[in-house]
Amino acid sequence: MAGETAQYANAVTTFLFDLDGTLYHEGHSLPGALEAVSDLSDSGHQVLYATNDATLTGRQHACRLRSLGFPAADTQVLTSGGVTARWLAALPRPPKRVLVVGPEAISAEIVESCPWAELVTDGQADAVVIGLDRDLSYAKLTEAFRAVIGGAQLLATNSDRCFPGRDGKLLPGAGAITAAVEAAAGVSALVLGKPRPALYADLLAAHGADPHRTVVVGDSLTTDIAAAHELSLYSVLVLTGVTGEVPAPGTFPQPHLVIRSLAELLPALRRARPQLIF
Repeated sequence: MAGETAQYANAVTTFLFDLDGTLYHEGHSLPGALEAVSDLSDSGHQVLYATNDATLTGRQHACRLRSLGFPAADTQVLTSGGVTARWLAALPRPPKRVLVVGPEAISAEIVESCPWAELVTDGQADAVVIGLDRDLSYAKLTEAFRAVIGGAQLLATNSDRCFPGRDGKLLPGAGAITAAVEAAAGVSALVLGKPRPALYADLLAAHGADPHRTVVVGDSLTTDIAAAHELSLYSVLVLTGVTGEVPAPGTFPQPHLVIRSLAELLPALRRARPQLIF
């Protein structure tokens, strides 16, 4: 406990929020979310946003946040598609031909980070990137499969098996599409989104944030909190989205703090960590 207390003894300077289920749902901000984020920003804290939702670019997500009243510059938002594009660009030998099975937003992120790369639709590719493709076809799966068995690296923006639709019923996620290519090609995809830590690590590094002075806030135990655990970041689980109940003792990973809504965020942090300065 002494080591943990020392680790978080400094004032928090950065808050890293998930989006859907944490700040808003179905186009409406969740109770207390707008007030909590605005208060943090107004008091001088750095606010960043990280999402597995690659159906929009980071800029488009920032625009959506601003339309709801949240303070969000374009550079403050990173998606799983964006971190995948950045990862490709940072390779010693970046791919020249990329096949995307997913939304237009992923292609746009790749074009921005890898302007030299050609986006292709056939199996002659150096890398295959898979996201949530609502227009998935057998032909697309075939070309992705052929590219991978031909030597292309297989990447996935996230491993979400399913997600809730507008009617509350579950829909297949990007992870289900990735699994089909993995099964056919006999290889495992490299996942860049949460629960992998790359999304948080890249965003924090880009903004010079101190991990020891950062709080992650998310609604999913298996993605948001798991990614925070990978980087030893202080984590807050809000029960307004994917995870709707307090995790049972012994559940892994365990968040440092659980709240019912973001209206409780700052009061709960002050009680749990009175040594922190907000």
